Amino acid sequence: QAKRADFSPYMAVSSHVQIIACFSIVGIASFFTIIGYCTHFSVFILWCHTRGFAFRNSGVQQAGDTLHRLLLFWMLFLPSNERFSIDSYNKINSTSVDGMTSSINSIATFGLLLQLSLIYQFTSSFKVNPKWTVDGSAIYYVLNNKAFVYEPFGRDILLKYLSPFLLSILTKSTVWLERFAPLFIFVYPLRYLGVFLFIGFHLGLYFSMRLGLFPLICIAGWIILIPTDAWSGDETSSIMNA
Repeated sequence: QAKRADFSPYMAVSSHVQIIACFSIVGIASFFTIIGYCTHFSVFILWCHTRGFAFRNSGVQQAGDTLHRLLLFWMLFLPSNERFSIDSYNKINSTSVDGMTSSINSIATFGLLLQLSLIYQFTSSFKVNPKWTVDGSAIYYVLNNKAFVYEPFGRDILLKYLSPFLLSILTKSTVWLERFAPLFIFVYPLRYLGVFLFIGFHLGLYFSMRLGLFPLICIAGWIILIPTDAWSGDETSSIMNA
């Protein structure tokens, strides 16, 4: 019995006009998602696009594309339209009250937190070489690898001005930061610190190494985890106060 292939709308189109039409729909959905209009339906279109695009161009996909698709999936079940959006403005006007959610506890929130936690748990589990855990020389060798490093920031600044001792500290702290990521994700008081630490961590990766959009997508994931009171200004619960 033949195995059913995964469907991609980009396998069904056959002309540049059809491709332009598909990308126009995706562009409109992206704009609507940014301004928060018909947010969940727009996110659903973007999720279908990224999923179909992944099957159509599987040979050029990377971890960032997979994480992007997963974040869009979890956003389908999260109230991503309740802050700074046209949907929230219309909701307040129609009900004359602030009906925005102050605490979000659901399977989707747990799935999102677990998803991000597993990323760092798996990456840290591979860092068992003594260059990571003993002498701390892994980042030094990475910065000398021209296949990964960005010349201006990685080699000309970090490698030139940071001593081997500081590079060793950065190496070992990277391992421990990834290992303790679940604490910064699941423990509410630590999530404020985690947002700053990991956004800074991924910005450092983005400017020093060729990792595509993966660091930026990870930053987007951490922005989702910013506690509710940071958006609303009141003493409310976080996205997962458990």
